[in-house]
Amino acid sequence: MMKNRWLWTGIFVCACIAAAVAVRPSVNKATAVDIEKTPGLTVPVLNETASPAATLHKSSTGTSTKTFERRALTPLDEALMSPAIRTASEAEKLASMEARASDSRRPHTPSLDQGSDNCTGVPDLGSALGVAVATGTTVGATNDLDTTGFVNFACWQGDFFTQSTLGPDVYYKWTAPATGDYTFSLCEGSASGNQYDTGITLWNFTCPTEPAPTDLICGNDDGGVCVNNFGSELTCIPLTSGQQILIVIDGYGTDSGPYSLDITACSACELVCPANGTPEGEPLCGPNYDDVYNGGCNSSPTAFQTVFCGDTICATSGTFLFDTSGFRDTDWFQILLPDTMRLTWYMVSEFPLVSYLLLPGPAGFLCDSFSVGGGPFNVAACETLSVSGCLEPGVYWLFFAPQPGFDVECGADYQTWYTCEPCVIDTTCEVAGTVTVDCELGTSFSGSTVGATNDCWIVGAPNQSDSLSPDQIWEIIIPTDGLYSFSMCTTSPVWDSYIFLTTECCGGTIVEQDDDGCGAVGETSAIPCTQLTAGTYYLVVEGWEETAVGDYTVEVICCPPCIVTCVDNEAEVECTDFFDGTNDGCNMDVPSFEPVSCGQTKCGTSGTYVINDTTNGRDLDWYVITVNDTTRITVTATAEFGNNIWILSSNCAAPITLGFSNADPCSVNTTNACVEAGTYYIVIGPDAFEGYACGSRYQFSVACEACEILEAAPRECLDEYNLDGIAMDQVGIYGTVGVISDINTNGLGTYRKWERFTVTDSICKVEWWSIHLGFSGGFIPCDNEDPMGFRVRIYPDSAGRPSSVATCDYTTSLFRTATGFQWNITGVGLTNVYYYSFDLPTCCFLANGWISIESNSIATPNCLHYWNVGDGTDNNQHWAQTNTNPLASGAQDLAFCLATNPPPCNPVTDLTIYLAPGNGGAKLFFNAPQDAVYKIYSTTNPNADGDPDGGSDADYTVEATVFFAAGAHEWTAPVGFANYKTFVVTANCN
Repeated sequence: MMKNRWLWTGIFVCACIAAAVAVRPSVNKATAVDIEKTPGLTVPVLNETASPAATLHKSSTGTSTKTFERRALTPLDEALMSPAIRTASEAEKLASMEARASDSRRPHTPSLDQGSDNCTGVPDLGSALGVAVATGTTVGATNDLDTTGFVNFACWQGDFFTQSTLGPDVYYKWTAPATGDYTFSLCEGSASGNQYDTGITLWNFTCPTEPAPTDLICGNDDGGVCVNNFGSELTCIPLTSGQQILIVIDGYGTDSGPYSLDITACSACELVCPANGTPEGEPLCGPNYDDVYNGGCNSSPTAFQTVFCGDTICATSGTFLFDTSGFRDTDWFQILLPDTMRLTWYMVSEFPLVSYLLLPGPAGFLCDSFSVGGGPFNVAACETLSVSGCLEPGVYWLFFAPQPGFDVECGADYQTWYTCEPCVIDTTCEVAGTVTVDCELGTSFSGSTVGATNDCWIVGAPNQSDSLSPDQIWEIIIPTDGLYSFSMCTTSPVWDSYIFLTTECCGGTIVEQDDDGCGAVGETSAIPCTQLTAGTYYLVVEGWEETAVGDYTVEVICCPPCIVTCVDNEAEVECTDFFDGTNDGCNMDVPSFEPVSCGQTKCGTSGTYVINDTTNGRDLDWYVITVNDTTRITVTATAEFGNNIWILSSNCAAPITLGFSNADPCSVNTTNACVEAGTYYIVIGPDAFEGYACGSRYQFSVACEACEILEAAPRECLDEYNLDGIAMDQVGIYGTVGVISDINTNGLGTYRKWERFTVTDSICKVEWWSIHLGFSGGFIPCDNEDPMGFRVRIYPDSAGRPSSVATCDYTTSLFRTATGFQWNITGVGLTNVYYYSFDLPTCCFLANGWISIESNSIATPNCLHYWNVGDGTDNNQHWAQTNTNPLASGAQDLAFCLATNPPPCNPVTDLTIYLAPGNGGAKLFFNAPQDAVYKIYSTTNPNADGDPDGGSDADYTVEATVFFAAGAHEWTAPVGFANYKTFVVTANCN
């Protein structure tokens, strides 16, 4: 998953603001603002929400004390814009702060230090409290329990990612010593901080049976104020006396490493207003409370409470229900700074508190376009936090509320006080050079951040390390209004860069920014075609991490302007913020599509919008088409925005991408797929989650022609399943029917199987046979899981056993095919035999090795995958891994088939060519139908016959021989040409 690209607006805060936390003994650290992520379609490329913190690219740097994130000013997220933060059921749970248990650990028990690898033999920590209650490592453990596929959590603190708990995990049992709130922290780890990207979840204790999804109590991936952002912490979790829980120490993705677990009680504190304190004066919140006192932009009419330098305010807050929705009491204080002043404000609270520094919008639009000047600043209960910043003269807002994710009884106290002193703002900004963009000749410039200083502190890039890396700033003069792109893609060697385009030198508005626009995570940056008015801009080139530096070349390209003029005939209305679409297809609770037919042209509008104040969405328009014969569907589109096109199978549960293409604004975008008779989906929409105004227009046409779907070469079967006599009575399971190969075995432990193979060509398809069983003290019927998730891995041989590293690794979700045969299992009864077929996304080039097929599903019900035995014709050795035996030789032949020849070698049908600005060459766009070596030929002879004849035609020259994986690609010719040139792309699938 790529990181989200964000468009930030507003003005920079000319300030250097720092946050210092004074942590009292036995008091919890604060947690980050909870951001809910709305689920979208299961296909990652079509996921329709983008959280400000959702990312797979996580910086590895961090310090225990850091300056706060001075964001570029942007509309505030859901945690601030709306006081509604929870569901009604959560709001009704009032947080307890009554824990009085002593903060001490039992005598050190070495046997309890290392957690168990599963629900068998779980170490019991009793009711231990303190630092380093348990230590150990997750290295070598398996991933037995995770939250993959979860949609609605009863509780999740902080941001949730799809890989938050996919790492190896270990288990502990713990019992709450008293009714109260407790914090479970992996923040510290070792003296240098936790040493890997951790995760932590709490479950109701059900061992030796693995807990079900409904047993999840709460989880966290990245704790708010951990030593670095990869430590995990669950703050102030309410538990009852004697409640037994399962603590699962986990990892992000495949991360593993050493850990140290702290468990502390959230000690309650009672604040007393000092003699110089001024009561806030607001009525206590409660059911159906309407805050007209100091709810700021959340009140109607707006209501702010004025405070002054030197004031101490004694205030109250809490959470409550309005009808059936959960709300929180948000307090907005207003302070006027007559001169440039260093404003310092302090906070202490009886509950987890969050604060922001806000800048009002212009007159008449105070709340419509206010901005974040700093924050969020999270304060744990009973902790004192001070925040300081040097600010220009003006009016500022200070926002206070309970942290999202916490329920606080109305009337809970907090205090805040303010000091002001003169200061000087350093506005120095040194530019490396001035460049005037030339659209005809092309524009590029080079430099290096090696040895540079950090001149611009532009915090506001989502998940970027505070813009603290060395940077260089270029003054960019844009001569005319138009679309312009900025690319570092020719930079070599590649390094992890970040670029900002701003309206002032180290200030003004961030027009656009990018991290990994040139390719994979950790690579160089590119800002695609962006509309700019004539004037002066500043491009800041720096690193993603504080230590990231490198040489660079930036190319500025003038994108061709376009206006789509066709008449809108899309049935859906134009999108807006908080928009509910009517043709959002599989992303809707009840899928809805707009019909389109062969030969038709559709014109519509799209754009990006705010779903729920913290979550951005894009308007994807779904169309449905039915063809009666084998047909090549070709979709050709042009849009005023960067756009994607998909051709999908008509299965909302697990749609298959048959064709995909991406294009810049105003470019021709085309994709195609040769399909059998049936119904299919065509989807068009923006290629980003923000930056494109609703109402941006597009048009696409659908062309259809007959095509031939070539059959692949015959499969090569190994251990094909013997269906003769399969209905016989089966007395025992082990050794005859098959073997369990399933990562989640409902308390049985870890079971996984490999079998050896030798093939004559690359492996492109795998087929196998299995039955489904449950286990609860013995095998029981379980036949309701369809589709089932699988992980297929192919390993090289290592001295007669599977190597430790797979050559090819695939995950998939497959629907089963009934064979019509059954096993009569003793104690279970007649059990269906199923067949599975998996076309590998990319062929695996390994002639001799081992194959492992296991279910990785955690669905409800979670049926066990019981891989059937083969016909015994090859008698190949297999290996088994269990919770008690890491890798042992086995006897059964396992039932599978391998398709050992590659799929048909299909032609490229959508080659599009553009003039490449800057070098006078050509830029080719096309979809590779399959993994193959592609040759790019060219000719300057207008009378050439269009066929290079494999290179034997003297009219053609081979310009490149490149391996392309299946999917969309582009290629730029290295040199220009005079008047005419034809290009031909051919594939060699051998």
